[in-house]
Amino acid sequence: MRWRWVLTWLLCAALTAGQVAVWVWAEPEEAADASSVVAAVVGLFGVLAVWAWRRNPRHGQSTPGQVAEAARLLARLVRQQWQDEAVLRQLFDPAPLPVLWADYPLHNVSDHRQLIGDPVTCRADAPQELASAFRGLPRRRLVVLGSAGSGKTTFAVLLTLALLRDHDANEPVPVLLSLASFDPSRDSLRAWLRRRIAADYPVLADAETFGPSAIDDLLAEGRILPVLDALDERPEPGRAAVLTALNDTLDPHAPVVLTCRTTDYTTAVADAGVLTGAAVITPSPVRPDDALTLLRLATPPGPRQEHWDALAEHLAQNPNGPTAQALASPLMVALARAVYADAPGDPAELTDTGRFPTPAAVEHHLLDALVPTLYTRAHRQGTAGHRWNPTRAHRCLTHLAAGLQRQGTYDLAWWQLYRWVPTSASPWRRVSSPSECPASRFPSTPRWQGSRAGRSSASASPFCGGSRTPAVSTTW
Repeated sequence: MRWRWVLTWLLCAALTAGQVAVWVWAEPEEAADASSVVAAVVGLFGVLAVWAWRRNPRHGQSTPGQVAEAARLLARLVRQQWQDEAVLRQLFDPAPLPVLWADYPLHNVSDHRQLIGDPVTCRADAPQELASAFRGLPRRRLVVLGSAGSGKTTFAVLLTLALLRDHDANEPVPVLLSLASFDPSRDSLRAWLRRRIAADYPVLADAETFGPSAIDDLLAEGRILPVLDALDERPEPGRAAVLTALNDTLDPHAPVVLTCRTTDYTTAVADAGVLTGAAVITPSPVRPDDALTLLRLATPPGPRQEHWDALAEHLAQNPNGPTAQALASPLMVALARAVYADAPGDPAELTDTGRFPTPAAVEHHLLDALVPTLYTRAHRQGTAGHRWNPTRAHRCLTHLAAGLQRQGTYDLAWWQLYRWVPTSASPWRRVSSPSECPASRFPSTPRWQGSRAGRSSASASPFCGGSRTPAVSTTW
C-alpha cells in the first residue's frame, strides 16, 4: 500500500513541476489553457485515487464494536425466528407439554460425573428451569436423547428461547441448526457453522456494517452456542464422524447442545466415544393426566369438553393400554390435538380396544386422520388453496416422502426436485417434475432448506414437517 502513495506523490510533483514550467516559459494564453487541462487531470486523478485506495471492507478484521453489534443482532434474529416457529408449532398454545427431562440412566453414553456435574432434571414447560439447568452445567454441554416423537426438537427450541429470554451480552448466542447438511468428510465444523449462519442470517455478512470477519470472530471468540439438532438424520456411518469432529474441533469447554435418537447415539458413541464433558438427558413418558389437561385446554369451552370425559375414564381404567401408551409420546399428543381439539372429531373413538388393539394402531389412525382434518379445517376457514383437497394433498406428500426416502435425506430442498426425474426423461417432463404434484411450484425462496420431512412409522408418510399450508407441528 505504501508504494502506491509514493507513486501518487511523485505524479503530483511531476504535474506541479510541469505547471510551474508552463507558467515561466509559455505565453499567458497558453499557460491558462495548460493550467485548465492540468487542473482537470489533477482533479480526476484525485477522485480516482480516493476510489482506488479506499479500504476494501472485505479485507482486514472486524472491530470489537462491530463483533459485539453482530452478536446483539444475531440474538434478536434467532429469538424472532424461533418465536415465530413456536407459534407455528403451537408450543405455547395453551402451554408447552410438561415433559420431565432427567439424566440418562446408562452411564456409558455420558462423560465422567466429575466433568458433567450433578444430575440434571428440568421440565420443558418451565423456561426458567430449562435455562437454569443448562447454565448450571460445569461446561454447558448437553446431549438430548429420546425415541422418535419424544420431543427432542421441541426441547431444543424451548431451550434456545429460554436462554435468549434473559440473555446477557457476555453469554454466547444459541443458534439452532439441523445437522442433516453437515458432512465432516467435506467440511470442517467451523466452515460448516460459518456457512450455515451466513445463509440463515445473511445480514451478518454485511461487511460495511459488521466488518469482514464478524461471523468468524463470533465463532473464534466462543460467542455462539451451537444447538445441533438431529444427529440421527446423518447417515449411520457419518454419525460417529460428527461426534469425532465435535470433540476434535471444539474447545473442551465450549458450550454445545446436541439432540439425537437414543439408539443412534449409543451406536455412534460405541465407535467415536462420548461427547466430552456433556451431560446426557432423556424424557420421561407423558403422564395421561398431563396429556388430557393440555388437550382439554386446547379445546374451546363448551359441549366439546365432554368429549374428553370418555377418554379420561378409559385411560384411568387402562393406564397401560394401547391408547395410554400411544399418548405417552409428545408427538401423538400433538396429533391428537390436531385431530380432536382443533377439529370436531370425537376422541371417544380411541377407547375402542377392538379397533385399536396396539399403540401402533392408535398412531397410524392419528397419522391417517391428520391430513384430511387439516385440509377440511383450512377449507372451512377459507385459507386453503382453491384447488387443494385432502386426497390430492395426501398423494403429493406421499410422493415427496417417498422421494426423500429414495434420496436418503430428511431435507426437503424444492430446488433440487428436478433431480428426482431420470436424466433420460424428456425435457418437458423434467420441467414439470415431480409427476403432477404441485410441490414443484413451491415459492422461489430458500427458506425451506433444512425443513425436516415428517418421520412417520407408516411406509408412506402422510405429512411433511416443512409444509406451511396448512401447518401443524409434526417434528418433535
